[in-house]
Amino acid sequence: MMNKKKIISYLYIISIFFLTLNVNAQSITLADNTRLSALENNSNILKNYFKKYDHIIIHTHDGAWTKNIKLPKNGIKEGSEIFFKIDSGYPV
Repeated sequence: MMNKKKIISYLYIISIFFLTLNVNAQSITLADNTRLSALENNSNILKNYFKKYDHIIIHTHDGAWTKNIKLPKNGIKEGSEIFFKIDSGYPV
């Protein structure tokens, strides 16, 4: 069985490896009402963002949200990520 120090060392090395992989990744946060409203039932808008960005963060809050966000079914490069930060009172 491995001791705790060795496990922590391995985890540290793995985390540094993944951080190095993502150094050149481009990211964008969509948080204003204009951009979020454009996403309403339109997966092509997200698909276009994924052509330029590897990581997309959708941040909703009161005054800037949309009810239905459709994800593209294809045409997204491998390794792309989307994150949702929901701070709006209404559900997304």
